[in-house]
Amino acid sequence: MKSFPLCSALLLILCLTSPVIHAEENDLLSQWVTQTLINTLSVSYDKPLSAYEDVKDNYSINAWEGITGFLGGGGNLDKIRSEKLTLHPALEGWPVTLASGKASGMNYWIVNQVVFIPEFNVRLNFKLTILERTGASEDPYIIQSLKINVLPNI
Repeated sequence: MKSFPLCSALLLILCLTSPVIHAEENDLLSQWVTQTLINTLSVSYDKPLSAYEDVKDNYSINAWEGITGFLGGGGNLDKIRSEKLTLHPALEGWPVTLASGKASGMNYWIVNQVVFIPEFNVRLNFKLTILERTGASEDPYIIQSLKINVLPNI
């Protein structure tokens, strides 16, 4: 009889620290990352830059400069406009969480995602540092920083 409350307490602790709880959080993060990258990289020649304001809100100033630097660098934006392209990014698998934790009271994740852009015949590895937003923000996360590496095609 005395062991019943102890077993109940242990069972409750196990349920509260279950990986399922963390899996739900990771699913939400993964869905947000994939949707954000797709929306960001689905650039079209006939879409004005002002149309990307909603996407821009998902990035810190530095991270957004990284995205616009990539898109504008190497003549990518010129090529999109001159050849009247619309990019159709394709994600390769789900985002991979490399690390997570808490810094200065904020949850953070470091996530990798590989994206193929067929119009440029290029594979890109995005390494994103993502912070959880607090307060009444529409989006639960913000990309604080990013690194984009060109990968060899397979």
